[in-house]
Amino acid sequence: MTIKPKRPPSVWISQIILVLYSIFGTFTVAVGLTALSTSTLDPYGEATFSVVSTTVAVSALLVVGFVSAFSGLSKGRSWGRWLTVTMFVLMSLMSLLQALAPIVGDPSGALFSRQAITSIAIVVLLGFLTYRLAYGEAAKNFFNSYAPNELIEPPPPPTFES
Repeated sequence: MTIKPKRPPSVWISQIILVLYSIFGTFTVAVGLTALSTSTLDPYGEATFSVVSTTVAVSALLVVGFVSAFSGLSKGRSWGRWLTVTMFVLMSLMSLLQALAPIVGDPSGALFSRQAITSIAIVVLLGFLTYRLAYGEAAKNFFNSYAPNELIEPPPPPTFES
């Protein structure tokens, strides 16, 4: 009988973050679909329609990625681990781009604004969590214990000697 390791904190925290991102992404998709299905976009023209439809499509893809990553993590599969790492790296890059974009346009010291510092702190913490999930010893032990392709040696064949 094999003793399976406990789920490490990095996996728990990652699952919580994935659920939150999934909820917010689903809300974004619902609001976008509502705006597309009603005539609230008509006064703004075709450009707004394409922006909203693109936002809905990208958000829907991200929600599918978050739900898939959560499913893989909850089953303890290696693909779920690496999909989560990929999603977190993608979200970190998007957050960093959003935090640093105003600084490029206004070099008057916007780097020290409260919003920029908070965004950069969140990116650093998410990066640390991603590192622990990808290269942490506890995560490696947890995901290697569920290897589906383990070779199980069959018992030796019976001998019929008299």
